[in-house]
Amino acid sequence: MLLSLPIAALTVVASKPLIGVLYGSAYHHSVPVMVILGLCIPPMYLNIMLAQVLIAMNRQMVWTWVMAATTVVNPLFNLALIPWTQHRYGNGAIGASISLLLTELVCVGAGYVLIGRLVFDLGTARRTVLGLGIAGAMWAVGYELEPVAGWAPALLAAALVFPALAALLRLFTPDELALIRSGLAKARNKVPGLRRVVASAPREAPQSS
Repeated sequence: MLLSLPIAALTVVASKPLIGVLYGSAYHHSVPVMVILGLCIPPMYLNIMLAQVLIAMNRQMVWTWVMAATTVVNPLFNLALIPWTQHRYGNGAIGASISLLLTELVCVGAGYVLIGRLVFDLGTARRTVLGLGIAGAMWAVGYELEPVAGWAPALLAAALVFPALAALLRLFTPDELALIRSGLAKARNKVPGLRRVVASAPREAPQSS
């Protein structure tokens, strides 16, 4: 869940330059759509986790009913929002992307009602708030630097904000850092240049007494 926040922030920051580079100015109407779809990433990751917890509890049928409800809710959102955004902004795809975001939030709400109190506690809430703050800082750095330094330095600076602040604020536990390094180790032979990144990754801090 915490890793989804910087991914969402970078997606939002990269939307305009990435679409411009890949498709040109003719597709500038896609930028707000990609921004909203980027915001869908955290609740989507969270819903995957909640579904896995329910499956582990042998309550997968409950989540099936939640998914069935979304097949009703999502078309209703689309029915209202696509014509409205088409009329107001000349871009009905904005309404479709907002509908997806609202649908994911409905699933999060249902998941929290079902098992939220078993999964989340005050420590989780605190780290989520910290993660949201760091993601906001990433967006702010990228947004402010882009007009001054260009989109490539802005994206690089935004990407560097996350590990710097995450280390400073101790966002991840030692076990989570070990899990991240394990994932990087599995990917290092598939992604050129990643071997050096894994080798230089910091070791977890010792547990405090």
